[in-house]
Amino acid sequence: MIAPMRVLHIGWAYRPLRGGGLIAYVDDLMALQRERGLEIAYFCAGRVHWGKRAPRLSRWSRDGVVNFEIEDPCLLHAGDAGNFPPERELVEPYSEGFFRQVLSEFRPDLVHVHELAGLPFSLLSIASAEYRLPVAMTLHNYFMFCPTLNLYRSDGMLCILEEPSHQCPNCCGTDRHFREHLIQKTFALERTFLSRAVHQVLRPAENLLRRLCPAPGPSPELIRARLAGNLAYLAQIDLLISQSERTAEIYRQRTGRDDIHVLHSSLPHIDRLRPRTMTRAPERIRFATLNGCLAPFKGAGLIADALDILEEKGLGDRFHLDVWGEVHASVLNRLAVTPTVSLRGCYREDELDDLLDQVDVGLIPSLCEEVYGYTGIEFLAKGIPLIGNPRGGITDYLIDGGTGWLNRSCSAEGLAGLMEKAILDPSSLLPLNQAICVRRSEL
Repeated sequence: MIAPMRVLHIGWAYRPLRGGGLIAYVDDLMALQRERGLEIAYFCAGRVHWGKRAPRLSRWSRDGVVNFEIEDPCLLHAGDAGNFPPERELVEPYSEGFFRQVLSEFRPDLVHVHELAGLPFSLLSIASAEYRLPVAMTLHNYFMFCPTLNLYRSDGMLCILEEPSHQCPNCCGTDRHFREHLIQKTFALERTFLSRAVHQVLRPAENLLRRLCPAPGPSPELIRARLAGNLAYLAQIDLLISQSERTAEIYRQRTGRDDIHVLHSSLPHIDRLRPRTMTRAPERIRFATLNGCLAPFKGAGLIADALDILEEKGLGDRFHLDVWGEVHASVLNRLAVTPTVSLRGCYREDELDDLLDQVDVGLIPSLCEEVYGYTGIEFLAKGIPLIGNPRGGITDYLIDGGTGWLNRSCSAEGLAGLMEKAILDPSSLLPLNQAICVRRSEL
């Protein structure tokens, strides 16, 4: 009897410790592989506890997947601010030792890397050169090139990486509050009320100490070493999978590899969205954005500025905008006092079908090279036309005049102009909706 194939996935954290499309995709992929008879394990950096604790490897199972979690890792992932301390991205003995332990125990046939957030890049060499394992990597972001994930600079420009050492330290900044954020997530997961109470008492002193002695950002020399090392790793990985043509193009340009496979991914909840057929033009256009105001690189400022332009044109009573998801502090007050805006807060996947039922146009205002943009696919699955910027993977499904309109200038004026077009001519949405519904399965 042939033994089932064993696949070890590598990522950062897990639900509910983290959210977002990336971890949803990883969970769904592992579940599908389990259904097909494969043996699956997941290796990650995870929980961070209050106080000083040595890193340790936890082994636990959920839904048939064996999870190997590094608790209290030496390398902390700080989202779009980078990893801290940054020098441990190159070499980190604890994580390397735990990884060797997992490889020896689980004995995978294949290693599938989704991200190395909170983990050293040296794990790639251990898997391929030391253990002689085939390694696949799905390119969910630009982390191998860009410590802040998105190739989006702190000055609001796209990063072309001609001389990354100049700009990267400014983009990464310092560790700020991310350790505290991870601690709070761990408290919520473990429900350790006593530890939480003690931490609440001592937290002001800890925060003051962190402000007085912030962790330094990466040096230019470290950035150069990081990029050079990762380019070498990318050259050796057996299979690179991109979720969009644009992401594949960016990786081809920087690695010289012409064998990157493009595979448009989906999520099971998208299949469950029921398409809405527009039978008549709406009297008052309802726009919506899903996490479009989460951060500046997602287009938070673009939306706020576009709304101001539409108000100045006297169109404020002709439309409404639902903002779903978290709202960045830079635009929160502006949006909160705008009569045409409703801040709806966070939402769950199982709520999407109902909350999108009244939406006429979806906004995807991303200014970064969005790898794919699941929110755009969610809108299209409901038959909702899009307005978005020609950045990243969005152009794989936003066809100008076919599934929506492209804001080619990527400016607030351009966004306001396209929103005005829909407001003044709502009947223009009907053929777009019909075309999307006809092509729904393809899209």
